[in-house]
Amino acid sequence: MFSIDTAKIHEAALTILEDVGVVFHSQAAVDIFRHQGFRTDGNYVFIGADEVQKALDSAPSEFVLHARNPEKSIAIGSGQVALTPGYGAPHIMTPSGEKRNASLEDYRQFCKLTHTSEVVNVSGFLIVDPEDIPRDTYHRDMLYSTMTLCDQPLMGSPLSMSAMLDAVEMARILFGHAPDKDQPIQTVMISNINSLAPLRFSEEMADAMLVSARNHQAVIIAGAGIMGATSPIMPASHIAVQTACFLAGLVLTQLVKPGSPVVYGGGGSQLDMQSGSYYNGSPETLAAIQATCAMADFYNLPCRSGGGLNDAHSLDFQAGAQSAMALLYTLQAGTDFVLHACGILAGYMSMSYDKFIADEELIMGIQKTAESIAVNDETIDMRMIQDVGACGEYLTHGRTLELCRSAFIPTRVMNRLAFDPWQAQGAPDIYTRTAKVLEERMAAYEKPDLDPSIKKDLRSYCSG
Repeated sequence: MFSIDTAKIHEAALTILEDVGVVFHSQAAVDIFRHQGFRTDGNYVFIGADEVQKALDSAPSEFVLHARNPEKSIAIGSGQVALTPGYGAPHIMTPSGEKRNASLEDYRQFCKLTHTSEVVNVSGFLIVDPEDIPRDTYHRDMLYSTMTLCDQPLMGSPLSMSAMLDAVEMARILFGHAPDKDQPIQTVMISNINSLAPLRFSEEMADAMLVSARNHQAVIIAGAGIMGATSPIMPASHIAVQTACFLAGLVLTQLVKPGSPVVYGGGGSQLDMQSGSYYNGSPETLAAIQATCAMADFYNLPCRSGGGLNDAHSLDFQAGAQSAMALLYTLQAGTDFVLHACGILAGYMSMSYDKFIADEELIMGIQKTAESIAVNDETIDMRMIQDVGACGEYLTHGRTLELCRSAFIPTRVMNRLAFDPWQAQGAPDIYTRTAKVLEERMAAYEKPDLDPSIKKDLRSYCSG
């Protein structure tokens, strides 16, 4: 059984914060630390144990991520798992094995898949990295697509201070507040803040974190690195450095606005010392996922880790095996927020429509295995057992007929047919089955209702 000395990791992280320090390439962030009496040296910030504990005492252990459809709001940290699509992939992998650049139309298609999903319950940001629109404003196009095509909770755009400001103002419009006003808004967005390993925050990420905290929007602070390259090769040292990065970001958010919602993010990947390749579908990654969740539990904070992680370039055995292992450990470890839950391939570099569909079914199966079997007088149906007796059959019993459509998880992707019926259907492979589901989902998609004036204001803001 997995175990880790969380107290020892915490002690090591505190030593790193006090003796080594964390670099913030944002002058605004450094100034906040300095004005609050923290020791600084240029861009280096040194943080003491008391300051860390004060921030830990301030950050909420649970918060509601509100959706524009109130029925889809999620309480992060409550045991309800937030699941999002992949994040940041610049490529689309096709069933034929072609790798092509992602487009804004791909982004919109994944928004529609997200909205129609029975599994994914948080609309992502940067689901793919579209190359066909201007980089300086493309975050607005992605936000507009998410806000108009989905009605789930949102992810924000932490690419820079201006991108995060745009996300906040667009959220004000979406939720019925005039932009550029001081009106408070609920926590309606969560943004993924990646540190620069080891022990640094870029100006863009640090500034975006400041904007998010000032507006009481949630952030995931992820300190993960590549073990053996940008992070120590020893897993325990890696988790200590990851934790120090997280705690530094946590302290900053709580200095900006006490009570600002924060999620402990992390995990880990490795550098293949033979090929020099980065990879994340490994046993070491699974251990890092569990360690990340353990540290979040130690701090009584929500956790983000894991996902359908793999290094495969197609929807093959490797993709299925590695993703199944990663998702199983992710969900069993108690992760609250899962980035890359569906669709990711090739170590974050590609998204696949087919794998998105397959991952949904995989997650449904894993979630089912975690459910307890209800044991009571109704579920132990002695009347049915007595009716059938020792020599009867249950197939035609009334109770079977009553429950036959709801008792088991249906499958559209995994094959359950015997050989002859499978052959009679044309021996469909997994790509054939996922393509059929995808076609049906796109045909059935209906855009969620949105006040035309809000949509017009959002479009106007994006064009401004």
